[in-house]
Amino acid sequence: MAKVVGRLAAARRSWLTVLRALYRVAVMGLRGVLLVGVVASLMLAGCGGSSHKTSTAATSAAATTAATASTSTSSITSRVLTSNELNGFTGSQPSVDHTVSAWLAHTQDPSVPVASETRRLTRLGFIAGATENLTGPHGRDGLSLVEQFKTPGGARSELANKLKVFKATVPGYEPFAVPGIAGAFGYAATGPGLNVAFASGDYFYLVGEFVSAVSATSEATITAAAKRLYRGVHG
Repeated sequence: MAKVVGRLAAARRSWLTVLRALYRVAVMGLRGVLLVGVVASLMLAGCGGSSHKTSTAATSAAATTAATASTSTSSITSRVLTSNELNGFTGSQPSVDHTVSAWLAHTQDPSVPVASETRRLTRLGFIAGATENLTGPHGRDGLSLVEQFKTPGGARSELANKLKVFKATVPGYEPFAVPGIAGAFGYAATGPGLNVAFASGDYFYLVGEFVSAVSATSEATITAAAKRLYRGVHG
């Protein structure tokens, strides 16, 4: 009898271990979705290093699309955060998309119809987009994203659209001020996560990170990273 009880107890411990592991995976998947709201699923793939210097691979990719793009996209990978610009986070090789369809396949919120979003981005003059996954202390995830448009008006319209969408759809949306970047907005979200978005010239930018807790200090940290990026791209 004792042996049977022992086997049952061991089996129960084994199943609990499996269930806990599955629960951790499910939670991390959900946290990935909540970091930046509608663009979050792109965050958790990628490896390597990045810098504010254009990579050879990115330059080659841009060259292959020069026939169809009216504006060069060879410098877009220089418009994401580098290692430690978000304090303690390491960068990775950015992923670049040169068409609206590829960008939406990579970033689209399933709740938004692809056809209408394709028309919207095409109307705004979308040229290319790049995403970089960041890895922070204790395995925390972060994101640096940039979209290129034909005109500054297209980038500003994208910023306005993202503000409207995030307010309406992001769980736990709570805005915070982003001093020092004209027109920027910041928000906290369930996760918890912090994000800052802004437009500069022909480009829309978003940076985000998971935090252990939302506070004035964590908001200041993500704001400082956004300001470093803004100074680098705005001049």
